[in-house]
Amino acid sequence: FEQHMKTRQALNHLPDLLLDGFAKLLDEKCVSQQSVTRENLSSTIRVLLEEAGLWQAQQRIQQEAAQSSSTSIVYHWQSDGRFHRMPQDFAFPQLDALSVWCIWWLGHPAAGYPPFRALQPSDFTKTNRKMFSEWTVLVRHIVAGVE
Repeated sequence: FEQHMKTRQALNHLPDLLLDGFAKLLDEKCVSQQSVTRENLSSTIRVLLEEAGLWQAQQRIQQEAAQSSSTSIVYHWQSDGRFHRMPQDFAFPQLDALSVWCIWWLGHPAAGYPPFRALQPSDFTKTNRKMFSEWTVLVRHIVAGVE
């Protein structure tokens, strides 16, 4: 529950972070006597969204999709003799809500982890299933809030 509250607080602060970034842009442009052009504003918004992990260049997304679709990694667990989509020694990292959202939908290609939305509780050890459930509830809560 405490993790959920921290995540909720992080989500509540995200609009403030973006607003501060836009305010900084406008202050810089007004102070330096440059006009705010469409291109200038567009590139600055992209940079802010990239820093927040909410935007990726289309080419990078296509490359990651091509890499992830070409191979599907499965792990054989010695404990139960079955195959799973996550390694047996996987441990959930401490993440903010934005990072959970990104991993939920995009996975972690560098670590070889698929999008978590495609996983099942059986892909995790019993000790990790509770955290997977909490992430599931968090993402559903975010989606419900957006709808």
